[in-house]
Amino acid sequence: MRKPALIALFVAGFLGGVVFVYSCGSSGGGGGGGTIASAASINVGKAISVLPYTITEPGLYYLTRNLSPPSGVADGIIVNADHVTIDLMGFAMDGNNSTAAGISMPGRKNVEIRNGTVRGFTTGIQDNAYGGRGHRILNMRVWSNSSWGIELGTTTHMVKDSMILYNGGGGVNIGSGSTLSGNTVFSNSGDGIVASTVSSVLGNNVYDNTGTGINLPAGESVVDGNVSLSNTTSNYACVGTCAVGINHMP
Repeated sequence: MRKPALIALFVAGFLGGVVFVYSCGSSGGGGGGGTIASAASINVGKAISVLPYTITEPGLYYLTRNLSPPSGVADGIIVNADHVTIDLMGFAMDGNNSTAAGISMPGRKNVEIRNGTVRGFTTGIQDNAYGGRGHRILNMRVWSNSSWGIELGTTTHMVKDSMILYNGGGGVNIGSGSTLSGNTVFSNSGDGIVASTVSSVLGNNVYDNTGTGINLPAGESVVDGNVSLSNTTSNYACVGTCAVGINHMP
């Protein structure tokens, strides 16, 4: 007699804000159709379907569609908790020339933002309060904001594999002990990258910004594998001592 067997295929991939889990039936000849579960039913995250949205608990949050806030409101997404992941799922947050930030996380710790677009706000992604640390910005497109594209104060952040374009105050302004790698920083009004002390600036393309391409005003940082060209003020500046590897920054 055949022993019953359960074959479970977990197709875990966000599609339109939903995680699909497909479970096959037993091998005992009973038919065994599949089931599909939503993200909510298997408790993998919380959907964001309207702006503004305030996060008050740790966990995973994700966009379900392109979103814009009503005119005159506060920040698009306000993070009032530590240990949060926001997955834009390929969607865009469009502030329509808002006077607020796209995603604000004042003084928070360990917030990850990934996989989407933030545009048309004052600052695209911002933590300019004391105590903020350990944020990760991954695979983002941050463009056409009226001030900084990304502004992260205090310490130990990462901005990786992102495009920061056409922002009115500068590209990325980041605190000490941070890493910027694999980014394209183009045509911002102001400096392209500003990084505080003990940071690593690795493998970025930085060009056509109206200020300095890579600006390290506190020194004591590593700069390697970057291309910084056609920036108006200068392509590179370090105050103090920086460890400079192989870059193209004429």
